[in-house]
Amino acid sequence: MKLRKLKKILRQRGYRSRPGRGSHEVWTHPRAPHKPIVLCGSEGSDAQPYLVAQVFKDKRISHPRHNGKRQLHRRTSPGKH
Repeated sequence: MKLRKLKKILRQRGYRSRPGRGSHEVWTHPRAPHKPIVLCGSEGSDAQPYLVAQVFKDKRISHPRHNGKRQLHRRTSPGKH
């Protein structure tokens, strides 16, 4: 996912950005200013996987692939026969 798209999603969800050091941007939500999301890099570059996970970990944002639904994966343990 490109940083451009990640920034667009954050903007749509009410996050605000402020400049950080160098190529860093700090994004905060008015309801949770104590949980900033720091993005770094140019808009055309790919976002690091941990940044994408951090953005979609927030309950206010649903991942585009899941359409707001959580996927449940059950672990199957090897049964004793």
